[in-house]
Amino acid sequence: MRHVHVAFLEGTKVLIVRRREVSTWWGRGPAEPRVVDAAGQWAVPGGGYESVTSPLAALQRLFHEQTGLAFPDGRTAEPWRPTSRSFTLYFVPVTGLESLASSINLRVAPSAVTPGRPAGGAIVNWELSSAHIVPLAKVVAHLGVRQPVSHENQLAITRQAMRSPSSQSIERYATMAAIIALH
Repeated sequence: MRHVHVAFLEGTKVLIVRRREVSTWWGRGPAEPRVVDAAGQWAVPGGGYESVTSPLAALQRLFHEQTGLAFPDGRTAEPWRPTSRSFTLYFVPVTGLESLASSINLRVAPSAVTPGRPAGGAIVNWELSSAHIVPLAKVVAHLGVRQPVSHENQLAITRQAMRSPSSQSIERYATMAAIIALH
């Protein structure tokens, strides 16, 4: 499986997201709680995709599935693909980065009406818990740096990592942070 991610940039700031630890909702119906890949860690939007589609088309679909929002204008998307890595990173300059982060946060918050579901009705993949803006100079202090997870989810996350070691890996985010910081 290949991965595709996006760095939304505005001046010297970049949007990062926090991955949810455990999701109790998937698709349109209830699901058993499941551990999210890279649970509780800082990332940039995106994820895994099958190679039957283009990386940009996959990124646009993933962004919509995770946030319920349309992908910001990608005509200026600049791809960066390291030859030895299994991911593509797109750089997309945007205006209104704070507004984008606020919109994401409103949609990925738990619903007040239906607990255990996201507030954004168009969300299909509830893997994000929040969005934040950080200076480019500080992105390496977030991406790829192991973050603590809640005690009640630690055992489930450890079991998931034992079954699928790459699922909880955040090394690619450290690589992305170095690339983003140099952009």
